[in-house]
Amino acid sequence: MNRRRLLWAALANMVRGSMRAQTAPSYPSISTEDLTTYSIYQRLFEDAVSFQRGIDEFESKGVVGRGALHAVKFVTSLTDSEDATLIAVAKATEDAIRPNLQTVTRLVVQFRSNAPTTVPYPPALVQQVTELKNKSIATVFAAIQQLKTAFGPARFQNLDHYVRTTIADQITKTGISLTPPALPPRP
Repeated sequence: MNRRRLLWAALANMVRGSMRAQTAPSYPSISTEDLTTYSIYQRLFEDAVSFQRGIDEFESKGVVGRGALHAVKFVTSLTDSEDATLIAVAKATEDAIRPNLQTVTRLVVQFRSNAPTTVPYPPALVQQVTELKNKSIATVFAAIQQLKTAFGPARFQNLDHYVRTTIADQITKTGISLTPPALPPRP
């Protein structure tokens, strides 16, 4: 989990650094607030999927009963149906994002294996990474919309409050800033 987050943070810095050093092929069109929302909901989805895998593994061994609750469900008072929806949306989101991360990792490792770290990333690579990151962001925002629709405004507000307080705090404590460095002005 942390490896993925750190890789995305490094790639975001790579894109920004490359954009500063070269004529920018494109700029991510996401505000700081949207980037924060993306980051905290992606963390929620990662945690939900990871926790569910753990429950499934323990239940397969007969260690944990069906009544196991995770922190999100307990703190936000999710119903069983809402919890199942959250898990399903989180899994689908993680499954959709995983290929993007794998492709970005492969591209960056491939480039770095043939070029010293002082060589700036080529515009084509920056463009590919930006496009893949934007696809991941769009996927997470579509998942958030699914949750809003499934939960309804009041119930979603409970979840959103939890995510914006508890999960944002957890991310900040890991040393990963939710505020990205400023992008250079558009040419």
